[in-house]
Amino acid sequence: MLSALESGISSYKQLLSAENLKSMISAALIIALIIIASALVLRIVNARLEAYLLREDKRYISDRRAKTLVPLLKSVMRYLVYLIAGLTILNKLGVPIASLLAAAGIGGVAIGFGAQSLVRDIITGFFLLFEDQFAVGDYVTLSGVSGTVEEMTLRVTKIRDFGGQLHIVPNGQISQVTNHMGSRMRVLFEVTVPIDTHGTEVESVLRNLFQRFAAEHDEVQEGPSLLGVSRVDHTGVSYLLIAKTDPGQQWAVERELRGAVWKELIAHGIYPAVPQQELRTSEFRKID
Repeated sequence: MLSALESGISSYKQLLSAENLKSMISAALIIALIIIASALVLRIVNARLEAYLLREDKRYISDRRAKTLVPLLKSVMRYLVYLIAGLTILNKLGVPIASLLAAAGIGGVAIGFGAQSLVRDIITGFFLLFEDQFAVGDYVTLSGVSGTVEEMTLRVTKIRDFGGQLHIVPNGQISQVTNHMGSRMRVLFEVTVPIDTHGTEVESVLRNLFQRFAAEHDEVQEGPSLLGVSRVDHTGVSYLLIAKTDPGQQWAVERELRGAVWKELIAHGIYPAVPQQELRTSEFRKID
């Protein structure tokens, strides 16, 4: 018991010897320098990526593509710098890197089956980026989830829905992509007026409005125009209106156009149709 205690005290004194303390302090300083240098390199690389990809005079890449690639490349560079820094620190601590990598290779075979979903996510993410199926800022529907793409990595895609909720969708689960940001998005809705309204007057009022509306809205690529009467029933006569807008502007244009249409119609004495129903009653005579 006493010998063991003496041995422990001796080892502790040896650990705290001047030479060992000097080595420990030197290693700690080098590790701190590696961490600081890694953070500095990462910051410089990220700044250069943003300056290059988000510059205004870029020629070979679109804005939407650049906004998608910047966070992705930042993520890749972060993992790469952390990996190099970690291996450098382990090597400085005397850990045999070659043996560690060999053990990691053997362990990789053992956990390969458990990492299948991760590999599938990364491969799918690569093809999504390579094929440019959607980009940051696009309004999409991915496997039943609709919203605006906020961030896209090789493993997951983050979507913010209309209610503000953030959905994180693993890329491997994306079986179908619907991109609502085509070259021209359609606005289509009906306007129903009373059945006794003169059709020529309605068409004249709307066409005059459409000319002014198109001149005032650069986001409208085509129209607005009147397709004609879409239906006639007890509620009134319905006219079908159509316009085509820049991607992502269709909802705002539809709201504004609806308001402008009814404001213009009401100004000309044409009001929204009110469903009408005629009731007929029969008179019964009392038989004496």
